[in-house]
Amino acid sequence: MVNKEKSHKERVLGKLKRDRYITRNECLDNRITRLASIIDLLKKHGYTFEKGKSEVVRGRKDFIYRLETAPTRTVKVVDRIENGTAYTKEVQQELFK
Repeated sequence: MVNKEKSHKERVLGKLKRDRYITRNECLDNRITRLASIIDLLKKHGYTFEKGKSEVVRGRKDFIYRLETAPTRTVKVVDRIENGTAYTKEVQQELFK
């Protein structure tokens, strides 16, 4: 049987990709108890974060990690097609893996 449930790391990355931040209480509410270790692992893989800070969110004191940058790769995309010739350009694409 294949386990279809996402790992904690995948769930954290999905939230960071969608909203560019994640909070400790949000993770605890979703039974993710090792957010700091996941953040450290992501840093080792090239993700950078603003210095985490405590804030009051929805009436509760919380610790927030804000994503600054994700690792990128260069990809070629079709810029335009003229007279049957495709012209490409290189763009940077963030990796979320």
